Amino acid sequence: MGKILDSFNETAAASDVMLIEGTGHVGVGACVQASNAIVANAVKADMILVANGGIGSAFDELSINYEMCRAHNVRLAGVVLNKVNPEKLEEVKKYMGALLKDQWNVPLLGVVPDKTFLGCPALADLERLFNTTMISGEEHRMRHYNVSQINLITTSLGRFLENLRNKVSERSERGLRKTSILVLATNPRIGYRRLYTHTLSACSAVGIS
Repeated sequence: MGKILDSFNETAAASDVMLIEGTGHVGVGACVQASNAIVANAVKADMILVANGGIGSAFDELSINYEMCRAHNVRLAGVVLNKVNPEKLEEVKKYMGALLKDQWNVPLLGVVPDKTFLGCPALADLERLFNTTMISGEEHRMRHYNVSQINLITTSLGRFLENLRNKVSERSERGLRKTSILVLATNPRIGYRRLYTHTLSACSAVGIS
């Protein structure tokens, strides 16, 4: 615990706000006397609980964590519900918000809908991952792509363009709508500008705008 406190104090001294991410549920780390609740108490931090969406099952899960917070004198600042069915978003907000207020006098801080695209990388994520900068399309930096829309170039430019045409052709034959295709260049010998120019030509030839 000493090392945890030293690290916390050193970082806090150089920061305006401290945001600490837990390591799972509140009890994780209890076997070594360093659970999330114990650490939160040691650094005098309030806690925000995050649970998967729903009402009954979500509240049951939260209750266990809430009781451990109480046992270690950790103030619960609020709750966030994740992966909530979009069709039940308002219902969950209403009933869970009221339940938390009535039972614990704790606010429901947010409700995150369960939407597939949230689990897909955006171009900004890939920029950070590869420590690089987009050469075009900056206005689409926050656009998300699923795995089927990503082409990873590990071969020659000619082979890549052939694969690109085949992929679009296959989707067309199966009656699937055309989708945007993200190109990731991993071979610097291709040349990014050359790749960009040839890819635009190939996309145009197969009807991708």
